Amino acid sequence: MTLLTVAVVRALDPGPMAFPLWGARYCGWLTAQNLLRGQDDVLGLLRGTAALSLYYRWLGARIAAGVRIDTLGLTDPRFITIDAGVSIGREAVLQPAVISLASVSRRPIRIGEGAVIGPGAHLVGETLVPPQGEVGALGTEAKHTTGDAQADSRAQGLFAYVAAAYVYGLAAAAGLALIGLLTDQAVTGFPRRLAELVVGGSPLHWSELLSIAVTLQFAMPLVAFLLVVSLVRPLRALLERLGRPDIGDSVYKSAIDVPFFGVWLRLTVMSALTGFNFRVLGATVGADTMLAGPYVEDPRRLRIGDGAVVAGNVTVLNGSRGAPAARTVEVHRQGIVAN
Repeated sequence: MTLLTVAVVRALDPGPMAFPLWGARYCGWLTAQNLLRGQDDVLGLLRGTAALSLYYRWLGARIAAGVRIDTLGLTDPRFITIDAGVSIGREAVLQPAVISLASVSRRPIRIGEGAVIGPGAHLVGETLVPPQGEVGALGTEAKHTTGDAQADSRAQGLFAYVAAAYVYGLAAAAGLALIGLLTDQAVTGFPRRLAELVVGGSPLHWSELLSIAVTLQFAMPLVAFLLVVSLVRPLRALLERLGRPDIGDSVYKSAIDVPFFGVWLRLTVMSALTGFNFRVLGATVGADTMLAGPYVEDPRRLRIGDGAVVAGNVTVLNGSRGAPAARTVEVHRQGIVAN
């Protein structure tokens, strides 16, 4: 499906750098951008790995070796050039397109060698980030710095990918087992039923549809959450004791990007169970808090006071410039962190 999306996006992408609003080229461009955003759940598993860089290369971006991309916010990749050793933080946006005077104009974005783009940064329109430059968290302008971005390692990417695949695979296996149990089929029976349905077999029974809904919306998210708590967190702590906190961070971040993990946190939004979930993950959560399942880089370094509110569209980061998460983030008593 991802490869099909790449082909469709490349086909829909208008050739010219500028084109008027509401014309055929604009409609094709808008459809392509929406298709890109529709891949977030799948691509989330590839954050920080060479596979995500390869995906954007397929879409037309020019990306050198040793680049770490933790965001899914690259639009119009054909106009983006990223030199070697660059680190791009989570939720950063690289948007070559600017809409003005009833037209869309796309201008090149180039990020120089060894530069760092912080979490939530926004680069819009024609932008040049100099070599070793830095755009801070939520920033829009580059500044030169003498510091070096932390180099990504193959070990980080490999461990992260294995962790995500492990959580995803076990959650899927548990889901198939539950569907088989609820529908009185063998574990391999349901995939066979789906294959038969594709080629014109009998439609799914209501009990099969119900078992699918229960599995996707409850069972698989619960299994993914329990795997992160019981396996990924201890593995992260072990890697830290072995002197590899960088790999530990990559493993944890990759595992919590498995879509089912986020689904479980969203199931309990603003309830006491959400606070319990974050306590299990290592956070310090006070009484009477209201949490909406924010993304937390390292829950062990999150402290939320009594009566505090943290919205769901919030990212809590504990590190900077690609360094391992090391700083404590604290929301004091009755504090509010809004969207």
